[in-house]
Amino acid sequence: MPATLHFERVGTFKKLADKTAVVGGLPHRLNEDPRLYGELENGLDLNRGCEGFRDEGYGDLFYSFFDYIKRTSKQGTPLKEVIGADFISNRRNLITFAASAFNFKGNRVIRALRKDGVIFLCDRKSENDWINYDGTGYKFEQYMTLKDAGEPHEEDERVSNAECIKSVLRTTVKSGNEEMKVFYAAEIDTMDVNKEFGEIKTTSLNHNDWIEKKGLDHYLQSYLGNVSYIIKGYREGNLVKQVDRIETDSIPDMEGVNWTPESCRDRLFEVLREIKNRLKEDDKALIITVKGTNVYYRPEFAGNCNFVDQQFLEYFH
Repeated sequence: MPATLHFERVGTFKKLADKTAVVGGLPHRLNEDPRLYGELENGLDLNRGCEGFRDEGYGDLFYSFFDYIKRTSKQGTPLKEVIGADFISNRRNLITFAASAFNFKGNRVIRALRKDGVIFLCDRKSENDWINYDGTGYKFEQYMTLKDAGEPHEEDERVSNAECIKSVLRTTVKSGNEEMKVFYAAEIDTMDVNKEFGEIKTTSLNHNDWIEKKGLDHYLQSYLGNVSYIIKGYREGNLVKQVDRIETDSIPDMEGVNWTPESCRDRLFEVLREIKNRLKEDDKALIITVKGTNVYYRPEFAGNCNFVDQQFLEYFH
């Protein structure tokens, strides 16, 4: 049976600079001024306000998400009962599994650890990598969103990624009579006048190249975040020259797409089922390696998996 996904938005939280969570909150409203869309005469300068930008959002891992879970649950309640799911993950792992149906570019290593009946998935990228963002993507987010009072951001306003809003999702992945649930948080960039969530992205690729090289990844990021649309800025150097709103559901039907959402959903189901079948006992672990369209599994020593905080687990005992 073809796999299906059902998204349940459990709540939202604001991730603070210290990696703690404030329950609730909404992303900045989308700036829907028509002068910001289509071909721009003067462009949007992405360098303004980025001087001395520092990636303050790096290294969150599960810290803010775990804090959210604790703040929204009663101490002593079993973790699996609290989350109502088989897995705790991040969205990137789900994208990796789903994209592997169509030659995932590069290699990705993800570790799975079962604790208290729940399987935690964490990729090495989250554990180890330092990504030196230059801040220009966040500057585009500033241009395309409004302040809390509904006013546009100033062009020279300092850029920061210390705080963000995350949507908490419980997603059911089902095929036939078998289903699994994944609990995760996805960063959300904006919300339009109809209260629909959106992603904001820039690219230097023309539309055809974007479809070929980034279309699948950007589609899955939005789809698995239960996000309705992407605000895409085409940039030449550090100047955005054109801005388009792209509905997430429209991407698979675009000319040049050589993948199908159905195959991605099927692959996601297959990988999650394999992980679940291999980890039937607590304190067991796996290493999952994704190379192209191949997914490899091998045992891992549970003691090497340091991404689950013992104090977090003890809160539910």
